[in-house]
Amino acid sequence: MGLMYLQGRGVAKDSAKAYKYFTVAANQGWVEGQLHLGFMYFSGIGVKRDFKKANKYFSLASQSGHVLALYHLAQMHAQGLGVMRSCPTAAELFKNVCERGRWGSRLMLAHRAYKARDSDSAFLQYLS
Repeated sequence: MGLMYLQGRGVAKDSAKAYKYFTVAANQGWVEGQLHLGFMYFSGIGVKRDFKKANKYFSLASQSGHVLALYHLAQMHAQGLGVMRSCPTAAELFKNVCERGRWGSRLMLAHRAYKARDSDSAFLQYLS
């Protein structure tokens, strides 16, 4: 239901209702609800932009192995959004993303640079 209200599919767009449904779902442990709450807080859709809360919900979703949640956590650590900037943490999270999905050669190059202890090159690859 939350996604229907967020995107206006079959119902009028209503980010407040989307937030309500995602919150209920997230509190019941539904990973997609956690992920979408993270997106809402990250982008400021229907709520005040709050990177710390986005991090909280992306972290919850990532505990179930959700690749997009891991990816967004990695981006947040790489840029210092809602958390202390940490290239090693970002690189480790990006490594997990690479291991779990088909994310392309760019992420693999970044991981190789990280393993070779070339953190500057790894960081640039992850951001591009």
